Amino acid sequence: MKLGIGRVVNGWHGPLSKAIEVGILDSPVRRELGKRLLSGHSVVWIIVRADTKTGSQPASQNLNAKADAALTSSFSWLSTNLELPEGIGLPGSELHSEIPLLLKFSTLEISREDMKESFLINLFSELQPEATRRGEDLIIPVFGRGRALEVIPASVLTTPLVKDLTVFLSGACSCQVKEQNPGFDLLMSVDWNTKLFGKGNAPPPVRSDRDRLNQKPELLTIPTGN
Repeated sequence: MKLGIGRVVNGWHGPLSKAIEVGILDSPVRRELGKRLLSGHSVVWIIVRADTKTGSQPASQNLNAKADAALTSSFSWLSTNLELPEGIGLPGSELHSEIPLLLKFSTLEISREDMKESFLINLFSELQPEATRRGEDLIIPVFGRGRALEVIPASVLTTPLVKDLTVFLSGACSCQVKEQNPGFDLLMSVDWNTKLFGKGNAPPPVRSDRDRLNQKPELLTIPTGN
C-alpha cells in the first residue's frame, strides 16, 4: 500500500481469495468508524492498545496513560471552546449533504488480541514499528471519508497536539492544505457518495486549480499612511 505520506507499507500479502477472510476491506471497528463519521463526528481517534501478552515497560505504560489523559482533557476543552467556522451554508461554503455538521469527537479502541482487526493493527504497526516494539499505544485521528491523518505514538501525543490537529481538521482555513491529501485513506466497505448525497445524487463538483485561477481577484482599498 502506497501512502500519501511518502511510504510504502506491506500490511498484508496473499492471494486475493483470502482478502475478505483477513478483513482487508471490512471489520467491526471500520463499520463503527463509518457509522460515527456518517452521523457527524468531526474526528474519530482510533487507539491501538499495546500488546498485553508481551507486556510493556512501566515507562511505556505511563506514556499510554498520559496520552489517554491528553485526549480526555482536550475533548473537554474543545467541546466548550471550539466553534463552527463562520459562513457555513453561504456561497462558497454550501452544505451538499444532510449529514449534521457537528463538532463531536470520540475514541475507538482496538485490542491487539482482536484477530478481526489484524489488518488494521498490522498496517498501523508497520508505520510506527519502534513505538510498537516499545509497547506504546498508537493513536490515529480519522476524519472525512475514513482518512487517517497520521499514526501517532503515545509518547508523542500531547494535549496541545490534540487541540492543534482537531482545530486544523475542523477549521475553515485548512481547505487548501487538505487538498494536498495529508494522511492516507483507510480501506472501508462504505458507499460514501450514496450515504452522503442519497441514491442517484451526484456529489458536488470539485473545484480544480484551474477554477481557482480563473476567479476574478477581489480588490481591496488600502488606506494611505499618516
